[in-house]
Amino acid sequence: MQTLAECTLLIVEDDREARTQLCEILRGEFREVYQACDGEDGLKRYKETAPDLILADINMPKMDGIEMAKTIKEINRMQPIVFLTARSDSDALFAANNVPADGYVYKPITDIDAMTQALHRAAMRLQQTREYVQQHLTQREAVYRETLAMHEARSLRDALTGIPNRHAFQIELDRMWEYAVQNAQPLSLMFIDLDNLKTINDRYGHQVGDVAIQAAGRAIQTPRKPEVMCARYGGDEFVRMYRGEADPQRLADDAAEILRVLGEPVEHDGKHFTIGCSIGISRFPEDTQTQAQLIYLADEAMYRAKRSGKNRWAFAVKP
Repeated sequence: MQTLAECTLLIVEDDREARTQLCEILRGEFREVYQACDGEDGLKRYKETAPDLILADINMPKMDGIEMAKTIKEINRMQPIVFLTARSDSDALFAANNVPADGYVYKPITDIDAMTQALHRAAMRLQQTREYVQQHLTQREAVYRETLAMHEARSLRDALTGIPNRHAFQIELDRMWEYAVQNAQPLSLMFIDLDNLKTINDRYGHQVGDVAIQAAGRAIQTPRKPEVMCARYGGDEFVRMYRGEADPQRLADDAAEILRVLGEPVEHDGKHFTIGCSIGISRFPEDTQTQAQLIYLADEAMYRAKRSGKNRWAFAVKP
């Protein structure tokens, strides 16, 4: 629990002798005690020192304690303020009720313990308020982080197929390339382009074309392997990236399986079509020593396969 010794206090009192007496009494109780001679001075000192607690007389020249408190509450509605007032001053007490106060200390001050207790209760409420605000901020931050993580995850997913998108692919390529270079590990890339998407779109419409793209997204993940990252590169293009794999037979087997799956007839809403694809494969370090060349060579091999009759794969040719 927060103690007075951990708090700072601003005393606002126009009676110099009373202010000096209060400072002498309370200086040993607080970490720091500031003084102000009236409401205007109190407002100025408040802005300068940002005290934890304020002990302010109600009746003061220039600006009374109530007006000062209203202005301070507009700046910080949680600021604890304890008023000093005479019991007989009913008008001042009535006016003070219009300002949320954290306690009253009656003048003349004859019970030091009662005054200290009033300030201690204000300090306790201050701590409770700070704890509540901190808890609320922590909860909001957790919600914000969760929302941000969700949006970030969505930004890395292709909206149509649900698999990683081109941005996610590039992030993973950068990571896997760095690992491959530093650890002298192979890295292979398979570039896949759908053969018949334009025909499907022209014959059945883009909604059916979207169904074909979704089916292709599922197909390029077959066979599934933990060391393989699959993504939609854009339009009717997909990629499979292999960490630690450069064996041409294994890559060819995977390409053959993708061709088989995408070569099977698809039925949707009474419509039947075959998607088909052409595949290009490049490997590091066998084919290239640069990341950009790895992509280019896989893309070039894919177009070579397409020009050779489609529905086939081709390995990159070293430049």
